[in-house]
Amino acid sequence: MRRVALFGAVGLANTAIDFLAFLFLAQTAGVPPLFANAASFTLGAANSYILNRLVTFADAAAPVISARAMARFAAVTIVSLTLSSLALAAGLALSLGVVPAKIVSVVITFVVSFLLNRYLVFSPAVRPKR
Repeated sequence: MRRVALFGAVGLANTAIDFLAFLFLAQTAGVPPLFANAASFTLGAANSYILNRLVTFADAAAPVISARAMARFAAVTIVSLTLSSLALAAGLALSLGVVPAKIVSVVITFVVSFLLNRYLVFSPAVRPKR
């Protein structure tokens, strides 16, 4: 349960970065919502990797950053971004508005992102028996 709470706290930071960047890009800079979502989600994802590796899954992650872990994180990020973009597009198609559609996309991706990060990216390291 502690790990879920930490993931949630890190997720709040990621979401703040994602959401604020999204608002700036989509509403201030005039970037189309799906492009703004891709850019802002990527910023949040980078923060996610750093904080989850150092805080949430520090005890389970390998001691060094490996190419394999980075590849897994990239794959999880692509899956999560795809899910986020589909949810955003669906919300916009349903005339929810840009901000409510973004909120829906964030909520939908939280559970999937946690499970994929926990079991594919930051899975407990296999420790040799003594």
